[in-house]
Amino acid sequence: MEISQRGINLIKRHEGAILHSYLCPANKLTVGYGHRKNVKKGMIITEEEAENLLKKDLKKIEDKLNYCLEHDNINLNQNQFDACISFIFNLGFSAFIFSTLYEKLKAGDYAGASAEFPKWVYITKTDPETGERFKVKLKGLEQRRKSEQELFNL
Repeated sequence: MEISQRGINLIKRHEGAILHSYLCPANKLTVGYGHRKNVKKGMIITEEEAENLLKKDLKKIEDKLNYCLEHDNINLNQNQFDACISFIFNLGFSAFIFSTLYEKLKAGDYAGASAEFPKWVYITKTDPETGERFKVKLKGLEQRRKSEQELFNL
């Protein structure tokens, strides 16, 4: 499967196109629609470059997800696939593949998988003085997970 335009639009809506490098809420250097690989401080790209980076990023995720779905005999409809691609794009493949959400998909529990989306609304921060790590809930992640869950359930 490939992500549909509906899925791409969901990602674009939540990522937003920022054409200069910046630190995302997780403190990672980012550019375009959430692209993180080989991003340099002070980097500036065009809208076309942002689109191309997004397509390349999504293709890698599609390939990995399709392999896992086939390997684990999981059948998803287009909306479910798109929601999972958005989730992976935001959180990373390892977070997805080792998640309870994926375990529920492997078990054929699609309602249970859907119920997992709202649990992924935190980022981990580190106190610069103490080094203590703590979780912070982000409104933007709450909105994104809600959108992904709604798409998954269509």
